Amino acid sequence: MSRWQKHCLLELRLVLGNVFLAALPVLYAGIYLGVMLNIAGSPEPDVYSQMYEFNAFAHTLTLGPAMWLGILTVRRDIRRPSFEWNRSLPVSFHMLLSAKYAVGQVYMILFTIPAAVTFYAVSVAQSIDQSVALRHALNLALQYEISYLVTFALAMLLGVCLQNRMVYLIGFCAWMFGTFFMDIFSHPADGAVIPQNLSFKSVLCGQYRAGRRELGI
Repeated sequence: MSRWQKHCLLELRLVLGNVFLAALPVLYAGIYLGVMLNIAGSPEPDVYSQMYEFNAFAHTLTLGPAMWLGILTVRRDIRRPSFEWNRSLPVSFHMLLSAKYAVGQVYMILFTIPAAVTFYAVSVAQSIDQSVALRHALNLALQYEISYLVTFALAMLLGVCLQNRMVYLIGFCAWMFGTFFMDIFSHPADGAVIPQNLSFKSVLCGQYRAGRRELGI
């Protein structure tokens, strides 16, 4: 086993050793499943549309933990005196950061898999063709992972460049403005033509609308 792989295992133990971080994917999976089953059992005619909309909202929320974890993993080693022993390990700074990035993506998969599996299972239960449901579930999983790749990289960059705890507030603002608040500016007002792809959430909503059109809903 290489030094990089050993350090990845160390980082993974540190992440999962945090009770809150270990419980968060389980909590998310339970809430996601409960809401999806509640939507599937509702008498509304546009059940699949509601599933898409809730998935977009839930996905946006998961970008918050991705931002927080990216900042936390960097500051844990660089800013805390209790982790100075980590600097004596025989790994370069680039290897250290790459291990943290890889472990962060592995951790975020714990959010992607339950969402994709639940979406597929509930879609099939709603009489959607299995091949169509699988294609849409994989598409959602891909969108999850791409957003996590970008968000985690930005969070680690903030953690490296900013020294004080204000980095957490800046990261929070970046998450909120880049997801929720950008939609406010992506809608035309007073006849103005504003591009609808200004935020990642807008792109997701466009993908979801295209998916619903394909399914005829």
